[in-house]
Amino acid sequence: MSFPAPPSGPPLSGGPGAATSWDRTRGTPGGGLPLGSLPLTKVRAVDTRGGLDLVDHRVPAGYGPPKPRSSSPCRSRIVSPCRSHIVQENSMTQAETSSPDRTSGFVLASDEGDPYYWLGSLSINKVVGRSTLGGLDIVDHRVPPGYAPPLHVHRDQDEVFFVLAGQFTVHCGDRTGPAGPGALAFLPRNVPHGFTVSNDGPGRTLLLNAPAGFADLVHDLGDPATTLELPGPDVAMPDPARAQQLAEAHGIFGA
Repeated sequence: MSFPAPPSGPPLSGGPGAATSWDRTRGTPGGGLPLGSLPLTKVRAVDTRGGLDLVDHRVPAGYGPPKPRSSSPCRSRIVSPCRSHIVQENSMTQAETSSPDRTSGFVLASDEGDPYYWLGSLSINKVVGRSTLGGLDIVDHRVPPGYAPPLHVHRDQDEVFFVLAGQFTVHCGDRTGPAGPGALAFLPRNVPHGFTVSNDGPGRTLLLNAPAGFADLVHDLGDPATTLELPGPDVAMPDPARAQQLAEAHGIFGA
């Protein structure tokens, strides 16, 4: 079954049958951050039980919002000079090496983070739960052509699947739809989901999970990567029984 046309507003509340939008141009124009910009609300806090919301923030050249009146740290992750995706959750992220008073955030370049060979992919942990008081983690997930993990369920986490490169087919519940660069899919907890990347080339996504926990599974099950090249078809895979045990310990089950 193919996806019908996405709704004109934000996704519906999470749960079985929740709406999932693949269109990078869709979202609800917001009034929360006007200030000469165009914010599109992609995921609302109500969709994630208050875990996070996600805003596609589009700004003109030379844009500079006024400085905050307080000393609170900035809560934006800048993707490019003219467009950013703002993730807001219940705490500000911090580098693991920063001081515990949490007075600053951090910026990672495209290839920075902790890389792992994980189930035939190259996955880079960008933000982990220790940095967000368990509120959120973010993984840069790079996969070879034809990569297709089996359908699975996150019992405790809502997932945002944001495509950076490649052509994907994303499955969520009884719906299936295409997702190319710039597309976003919201995958609610307790709804079976998965994806297939095109045979024409590799794919790359950002996986945002709230609350945190997925990046811990990547760490526990993966092997530290020595390069940032995608693993080949002969890459060693973990023992299936151990992989299942660790996945279920992190709340991820086969569908």
